[in-house]
Amino acid sequence: GPIEPRPYQGAAIDALFDWWPARPGQDPLVVLPTAAGKTVVFALLLRRLLGDYPPLRALILAHRQELLDQAEKKLLRVWPEAPTGIYCAALGRRQIRQVTIASRDSVAHLSPEELGHFDIVIVDEAHRVGEDLESRYQVIFGNVRAVNPQATIVGFTATPYRTDSGPIYGEGKPFAGVAYEQTIRAMIREGYLAEVRSVRVNNQIDTKGLRTVAGDFSPKQLGERAVRGDLLDAQLKEWL
Repeated sequence: GPIEPRPYQGAAIDALFDWWPARPGQDPLVVLPTAAGKTVVFALLLRRLLGDYPPLRALILAHRQELLDQAEKKLLRVWPEAPTGIYCAALGRRQIRQVTIASRDSVAHLSPEELGHFDIVIVDEAHRVGEDLESRYQVIFGNVRAVNPQATIVGFTATPYRTDSGPIYGEGKPFAGVAYEQTIRAMIREGYLAEVRSVRVNNQIDTKGLRTVAGDFSPKQLGERAVRGDLLDAQLKEWL
């Protein structure tokens, strides 16, 4: 049967429909934790947009090919008659359809004419969008807007910031602001995610003399120390 959207999935879509007339020309961000069902939101959002405006053309951008395959399968489960195609050189597919699911790297070198007309660009894992105009995402956005200056870009992410440059929204950032945010805590409270339990294993990693990288211990060196036999044995015992 048809997938019933979870309340927050419907709320995220409503928030976008509120955002667009209130803040025209500003690109919104939707913050949803991992496992919140982003693809379901994409499918329901696009189905609703196409219902309002049948000629609408949408580009869904992801950077990993397994996300593309997954997105298409899920999209078709939620919306079996979705007019989808995949554009990804690594998967050997180069389809540009009304709803095109594309790998960032495969479409970044297409000209605006080759890419064609899109009304909405959905960016999965939007925290990867760089601020510099040379970044591959910005090149694609520029190409889409060269053909259709009215196009809107919507970013989806679980983490709306980059460790090197802070939030990805606000003045001079890739996105104007957060249209909707669902927190992990709320999802746990509503029963969509399991309660987090942490078990402390009573032993110490020796951090003496570890190099630090960007204010944190070197992951490589820390990893080497963390796999000492007695540490692993203690962890396994605790788990069992």
